[in-house]
Amino acid sequence: MEGGTLRLDQCGLCLEYKELRNSHLMPKALYKKLKGAFDGDDLVLNQSHDKSSIYSDFQVTSHFLCSECELRFSRLGENAVVSECHAGTDKFPLLERLKNAKQFASIRGDNWFNPIQNYFPNIDNYLYFAASIIWRASAWPMAKNSNQKSLGSRYQEEFRRYLLGEQAFPSNAYLAVYVDTDEDIIPKVSFPTSSKKLGYHHHIFYIPGVKFSLVVGENVGGIRHLSSAEATKLFFISYSFKKHPDYQFIVRELLHEYKPKGRLAREKNV
Repeated sequence: MEGGTLRLDQCGLCLEYKELRNSHLMPKALYKKLKGAFDGDDLVLNQSHDKSSIYSDFQVTSHFLCSECELRFSRLGENAVVSECHAGTDKFPLLERLKNAKQFASIRGDNWFNPIQNYFPNIDNYLYFAASIIWRASAWPMAKNSNQKSLGSRYQEEFRRYLLGEQAFPSNAYLAVYVDTDEDIIPKVSFPTSSKKLGYHHHIFYIPGVKFSLVVGENVGGIRHLSSAEATKLFFISYSFKKHPDYQFIVRELLHEYKPKGRLAREKNV
């Protein structure tokens, strides 16, 4: 039974049969923020499945969540987090918060902050937001542009139950939120990617000015001990994206592996 943007089927989160919304993999508000806050309205879409780059405001959607679960994601995560990410010159509330906070460590030039000791607001919102994005990519019904089954069956179910409020944040999961301090921040939104390490999986995604880094597994290394010592599952880190190895990796990949298409290709040849 279908009609417009609704479809009767099983909700991916609550598992009840309801009318499903045409859900976004990445929150729609992020794209609005990109288009409205930076010079030029041209968004470049880089797609890993065919290694292409093209001007597009294409957003990944699928009938996946019911209205109640969509509202739950907005209320418990998206509304607070999206409002604090980078929104153009002099509009970066999260960075301003870190500038007035006390760091507990400096590791390879990155400053680490304990949000509990600094009485940060919205701590639970950041945990919930990161979990909702990474779970969504893992449980997404379509493989293209998602990160299907990246959490594995055990952790995908644990995160689903956490997002529903049926259990605490998974015990083997730890989140680091990197906040870009560069003068000219590169606005970007990325779909979650994951890599398998020895004893854990590492999940990453970006929103404007912010990188979310989630490690999940039985043997996550030093972050477990740091979490125990600081009594927090969440760390905020101020860093320079352009000085980070991630930046050089992304630049090399886009230059040498991705092929521009359409107007973007024509502009490169001018």
